[in-house]
Amino acid sequence: MHKNCNSIPKDFCLDTYLIPIECDSISYDYGFMFINGLAVYRKNDKQGVINDRGEFTDAIFDEVDWAEGSVKVLFNGEWGFIDEKNQFTLDEDEAYYSADDGF
Repeated sequence: MHKNCNSIPKDFCLDTYLIPIECDSISYDYGFMFINGLAVYRKNDKQGVINDRGEFTDAIFDEVDWAEGSVKVLFNGEWGFIDEKNQFTLDEDEAYYSADDGF
């Protein structure tokens, strides 16, 4: 299920969004926007990963799979991972995001 980005958590006292990100939608499961600290967002028909601390990748991935273990991404026809600098890598040892613990 996807929510419009206007549903991102908001500080109502300051009338600002807590996570300043522009996107078309954010996925959520089971009523939670973040699962293990992670969510997938869409922008211009691509996907990116955002964590509950506000860190996020660019929306450059064709697909994101985060069922278990390291978050896997499809980029230019290859499955790989996202490293600590939010760059695509084929090396799972360099994977920064994990579906098990968020980071």
